Amino acid sequence: MQASAVDGNYRGYRIGLFSEGKIEENRRGFVRFRTVIEVIFGENMPTRGAFGNTDANGVVQYLNYGTTYIMDEKPNWDKNYLITTEDHEFLKEYLTPTRLKGLNSFFKLNKTTTMFVFNERDSFLRLETANPLTEPERVEKLINKIVHLAEALKLSKTERERFMPNKNKSE
Repeated sequence: MQASAVDGNYRGYRIGLFSEGKIEENRRGFVRFRTVIEVIFGENMPTRGAFGNTDANGVVQYLNYGTTYIMDEKPNWDKNYLITTEDHEFLKEYLTPTRLKGLNSFFKLNKTTTMFVFNERDSFLRLETANPLTEPERVEKLINKIVHLAEALKLSKTERERFMPNKNKSE
């Protein structure tokens, strides 16, 4: 018997909602289940990268998506959030104030592990919480927040032409 999982499309995005066991190191192999929401937005990027809030740092490091990107002085940006990428110059331009504000808000969600991962084929946002999310209204609110952020994280047509001049979106 496994926990149920739901996946499908919502407002043009692939959504996954499922429960996942996570071993708690300090409790001798005790498994605690977490609710996971993933929004995959099929946005290929010119490079690989991963962002994570403090609780996601281990996963971001494990992905080994380049070297740590040190954020210049940005207001309200927590220096404990880990950012890795193969192309620091791309991130300097990509991280507009609007994108930073959205990511910062996402990473600050209470009692969650959150991350943004992208590469040359795909991009996704992931949220993990110990909350079982049994209220449909809460689930819908979280999904809408994540989808809104996904919209902001997509490359504009101008950015796509600038950062990926020899590639088109269908690759």
